[in-house]
Amino acid sequence: MSGCRRLFAVVGVVALVVSGWVAAPVGSVGAAPVSFWVDSPLDEPDSDPGNGVCATTSGVCTLRAAVQEGKAQGGEFVVEIEPGVDPVVGADALQAGYRLVGNGATVTTSSLWGVNNEPMVVEDVVFPDKVGVGGSGYFGPSPMFEARGVTFSDFETDRASVVLEGTWVGSYAQDGGTASLTGGSSLPGGVTIENGGLSLVDSTVRGNLTLDSSGSLQAMTRSTVEGWLNFWAVTDVTIENSTMGALSVDSGGGVISVVSSTIAPVGVVASAVAPAGTVSLAGSVVAGAEGSACTYGELGSTAVVVSAGWNVATDNSCNLTATGDQPDTDPLLGPLADNGGFTQTRLPVTGSPVQNAIPVGTPELCDGAIPTDQRGVARPQGSGCDVGSVEIVQGPVSPPTAPVDVTAAPGDGEIHVSWSEPLSDGGSPITSYTVSVEPGGHTTSVDDDVFEATIGGLTNGTEYVASVVAANSEGDGPAASSAPVTPQALPGQPTEVFVDPAVTVVHVAWSPPTEGGPVDHYVVDVQPGDHLVEVAADVLSTTVTGLETGVDYTVSVSAGNEVGVGSPFTVGPVLTGFSDVPADQQFFGDIAWVADNGIAMGYDDGTYRPTVPVSRQAMAAFLWRLVGEPEPGFDVPPFSDVPIGSPFATAIAWAAEEGITTGYPDGTFRPTDPITRQAMAAFLWRLAGEPSPTTGAPSFPDVPPGSPFFLPVTWMAQQGITTGFADGTFRPADLVSRQAMAAFLRRYHDEVLDPG
Repeated sequence: MSGCRRLFAVVGVVALVVSGWVAAPVGSVGAAPVSFWVDSPLDEPDSDPGNGVCATTSGVCTLRAAVQEGKAQGGEFVVEIEPGVDPVVGADALQAGYRLVGNGATVTTSSLWGVNNEPMVVEDVVFPDKVGVGGSGYFGPSPMFEARGVTFSDFETDRASVVLEGTWVGSYAQDGGTASLTGGSSLPGGVTIENGGLSLVDSTVRGNLTLDSSGSLQAMTRSTVEGWLNFWAVTDVTIENSTMGALSVDSGGGVISVVSSTIAPVGVVASAVAPAGTVSLAGSVVAGAEGSACTYGELGSTAVVVSAGWNVATDNSCNLTATGDQPDTDPLLGPLADNGGFTQTRLPVTGSPVQNAIPVGTPELCDGAIPTDQRGVARPQGSGCDVGSVEIVQGPVSPPTAPVDVTAAPGDGEIHVSWSEPLSDGGSPITSYTVSVEPGGHTTSVDDDVFEATIGGLTNGTEYVASVVAANSEGDGPAASSAPVTPQALPGQPTEVFVDPAVTVVHVAWSPPTEGGPVDHYVVDVQPGDHLVEVAADVLSTTVTGLETGVDYTVSVSAGNEVGVGSPFTVGPVLTGFSDVPADQQFFGDIAWVADNGIAMGYDDGTYRPTVPVSRQAMAAFLWRLVGEPEPGFDVPPFSDVPIGSPFATAIAWAAEEGITTGYPDGTFRPTDPITRQAMAAFLWRLAGEPSPTTGAPSFPDVPPGSPFFLPVTWMAQQGITTGFADGTFRPADLVSRQAMAAFLRRYHDEVLDPG
């Protein structure tokens, strides 16, 4: 560990967070929650929960280990899965409240049970097996479980308030931001809620949605349930802008308000609405496939359907007698399909009686209270609003409007273009997008469900602008353009890397690349343990902290720019620590401190030699490094035995200039002589400015008043830099060992240079 002696600046660890779903913040505003990055699909536990590092005995971060570490840390934490990693974990692995960001990962597990009163948020994850969620207190002010952009094959919860947002349950697959049916005509999967509550937002459930016992629907907005929606009405509930196959309500005391929604079976069922309590219909469609549209029967005399007006039903069973109601009327609905928006809907066909049936200005139905339909289409489109969850687009078909949010990112000889769909498709589905890049006329086309493209064959250093055009059956719409971007090559490899390992840190320095593209940052990666540090392009050294002693580490340095990170220059393995200073050695902490801060180095054979006496030249070097290696006012040391070019010449010249040492009367410094404890005290005392000890300062019988070293030694004792020996002596003539010197230097720093 010889050679590099400078104190390196510590740079924070790079945190890369990528998520496909825009999530609401977890918890209150304040310090960011602790994050863990899962890089392994294995089901292995954390090797040391509570140490702040997610790592198994094999050095990887598994999903189980990340949750264990987060729980051990306490408070909020985030677990993010590296793209391409698909963990398989046991049923007990994912308990407790936290935020899980999947980045599209498939997580094979059977249970998220054990949430209790710790809120849990899951984003952008696929669960191929049935998943259960449990907890308590579902009537509390906030949900116990939230799923955003998640795909479930089957879902069940007990004693938990649940929110599903942008989520699919059953055999659906995300396709261009919508849901598409991938199975046959059967309806597998579904959701079961026992003793809990459920809120659905922009979500699809394929199969029956059943809430048993005291299970309660708390809200449903812009969502589709392909099968039965069956639940207890524990409290008042609003279903708005949603589509379901059938609605079955058990008694529970609450009123179910169905507003601007469509209840129409996919298959053959006896009825569309079967209430045991009270169901209020407003601006909604009820289509029974067979038998009565609304069925009461043995459900009891308390069962009632109340009309708030402007409903359409296939028969007269729903008590539709309010203003605007159309009982015994076929709504003429098309099949459940992708008609735009985030969830599937049933689009009314030509001639449907739902079209323009609700006059503009009708309170809470066509007065701006519900400004869009389930798909996001503005209401109204014509002379009035349509009944049900779908507002039919009116007027002649036109080309779509321009795509929005067109962005371009530079690559090496290419640019990557992305965009969002237009605000309007012009009344006809979008069929394709055309991406062009100027100058040069580079062009490519992609399908309607693709929102990104890469254009290659470009010239690095040339500025380009990308444009995107959407097309439908009527032709191309207007173009939307990106800001100018300039492709460039990746940076080359740093030309050399120097690594100086200490005890719990490594000091790293490097030279910049001599080829490749421009550099705007460097990334230093120390393995094992994923210790990452990023520094700016004008910084050519750093210190990586948080390492373990006695470990062989590999150090890589890469140059990066806007395009990405170039190939690394790798050094290693390099061993931290000293072979003759184990972790349980008395002075381990002091030796680690001086080594990690570049004050005292080891030897080329990997030892520190703690009991070897400190030489006078080493003492001068220790103090010089301790105060930041200042440059002396003169280059020539004032001693005959310290010539120019001596390894310690600068440090000794500085010590002489500062009056820390005066050498001997014969004009020598005697650099290799070992230093005594009293001389060491004098050096430190002079470095501090020769302060006077206060009255009552501790003293030693072998350093009496009148001794040439009484003031320095007494001052050191007063500052707590030395306590002497157990027999009360200081032993001033004894030599100072390297391990004792480490302790003196650390105490001097803590008590004099940086107290408190």
